[in-house]
Amino acid sequence: GDISIKIAALNVNTIGIDQSKNYIQKAKKHAERLQLPCRFYKANAYSYVCVEPVDAAFNWFTSFGYSENDIDNLKMLRNVYKSIKENGLFLLDYYNPAYIFQNFIPNQIIEKHLPNGCKLIINKTSTIDFYKGMFLSTWEYFLPNNERKVTKGASRFYFAHDLKKMLLLCKFKNIMFVGDVYDNPF
Repeated sequence: GDISIKIAALNVNTIGIDQSKNYIQKAKKHAERLQLPCRFYKANAYSYVCVEPVDAAFNWFTSFGYSENDIDNLKMLRNVYKSIKENGLFLLDYYNPAYIFQNFIPNQIIEKHLPNGCKLIINKTSTIDFYKGMFLSTWEYFLPNNERKVTKGASRFYFAHDLKKMLLLCKFKNIMFVGDVYDNPF
């Protein structure tokens, strides 16, 4: 929702999807309050295809590769391809495994200051499963009310040549890899 709202503020019709009902509700309320041209849907990227093709699509915050099954991840890319117009643009924010391997941080303590003045402490523990080709993370949240919550995440890592093969299988053309949003070299 955060990115969609900013794009819609430029007077661009925007569609946002997410699996989280809470994120979708929050984004809808924010867009309505600002009277922006946005629509938001609770959906799964493994099955969602836009009813009417769009000019561009983006998948941000490394929310690709959650399945260790390449067929599932390929299905998501195919749905994106079906969702955009011919010669449409697709931007994919994705891990650079070589960078992560070289700069791997197995444990991080993150402190977030909340708007109400409280502090949230997060202990992120990461491992690499080379057999499955996955980055694995455990997020342990220490909430201001002394409650503790734990979530786990996993992301399949692909090298550029593997990702390019997948995109070509989906019929994407003119595939480019860049190092960041500022177009620095990969």
